[in-house]
Amino acid sequence: MADDAPLRDPLADLRERVRETRAAAERLADEAATARAAHERGADPGPGWRTAGERAQSGEQLAALADLLRTLGTLLPEELREQLAELARQILLLLRELVDRLAEWLAPPAAPPGPVEVVPVR
Repeated sequence: MADDAPLRDPLADLRERVRETRAAAERLADEAATARAAHERGADPGPGWRTAGERAQSGEQLAALADLLRTLGTLLPEELREQLAELARQILLLLRELVDRLAEWLAPPAAPPGPVEVVPVR
């Protein structure tokens, strides 16, 4: 019995995953820019500023990115895998910087110093 299902092209699947991942990354970047602009205007984007559904969707997008990276690892030559690993490292450094900046934004302002007492010197 022959299987009449067409053969799937792994490179076409990979291209589609890359397109989806790029679109997800662009959406996330737009959301971060909007939140930053709100913060700079003095507006509060709200705690979490995402619904549970949006958080679940982000988790699915991260899972898709992980699948994409696994697929790339099996299809690409070693040199290209090394270049992608370096790119991923740079992206992670960028994300770390963004998290650090967000932590700075969310930190409460430092309290002003208390009153100064003048002590005479003899």
